[in-house]
Amino acid sequence: MLTERLSQNRFGTCRFRSRFNRALILQVAVWMIAVLLAPTCNHILAQEITVSPTSEHSSDEVPSASEDAIPGLSNVEDDSWLNSDDNIPYYALLHKAAETSPSVLQAEANTFLKARKEESKLPTFIDMIRNPAAFRGQPVSLSGHILQVIDFPAEENEFGIDRLYEAALFTDDSLSHPTTVVFLDKPENLTLGSQLVEDVSVNGYFLKTYWYNSNDDHTRKAPLILAKTISVRERAPSAATESWSTMIAISVLAAIGVLSLIVFRSQLKDQHRLRSAQRNRIDNETITFPDQDSTTL
Repeated sequence: MLTERLSQNRFGTCRFRSRFNRALILQVAVWMIAVLLAPTCNHILAQEITVSPTSEHSSDEVPSASEDAIPGLSNVEDDSWLNSDDNIPYYALLHKAAETSPSVLQAEANTFLKARKEESKLPTFIDMIRNPAAFRGQPVSLSGHILQVIDFPAEENEFGIDRLYEAALFTDDSLSHPTTVVFLDKPENLTLGSQLVEDVSVNGYFLKTYWYNSNDDHTRKAPLILAKTISVRERAPSAATESWSTMIAISVLAAIGVLSLIVFRSQLKDQHRLRSAQRNRIDNETITFPDQDSTTL
């Protein structure tokens, strides 16, 4: 009976190990496929957003329902440079973003993006690139990190806007390709220049996919979002940082304590050595008295 139970246990253990090994192999295979496909997906998207300035704008796009509310929005063409025809809807959407309550804009963006995802089954960035007409004038909410912030004077407009800011926003689904965000108000915790800024979010309106000259000497296209401002979340010190700071402080105090002890012991040794030398000198010193016979009276 004991032999039989041992055999059953060994058999059960083998089956468990076999299932575990298969599961581990499957997980490793899925991970390797994802790693191998990531550069391919990025290359495909890079080809998709790399355009030729001589290519013609497709005319089979259906205007979005919001174009009636914004003057000139129906004349906007995707996959093209920004031009004078874009000025009226450009500044009208900026004004609308400034006048709309942030909470209302956020709620409208969430509702619209949820409906788009159910319809297109695409990540938001890819959906904006492939179906810009469906986003025209619609509210969107994006988050990620930015690498560059600039400011520039505004064109003449009827809303009194005199200065604008622009940021290159990278989202998780954009595969290192930027979305351009133009906004009116720069938050205090955001500085101009080329630096990495994490935890950035924006609620604004989509205008078009436009052409821009990239740093690698290619003409690429990017979604253009118009917003009142962008938000940069302040990062609280992490527990790891606080723990590390505490450890450094304790180490410094301990080092000071050890150094003080070494100095104190050294002083004690010096004092002990000095006293010993004095005693030895006294013990070895010969006291002489003058000879009485030679004393002169």
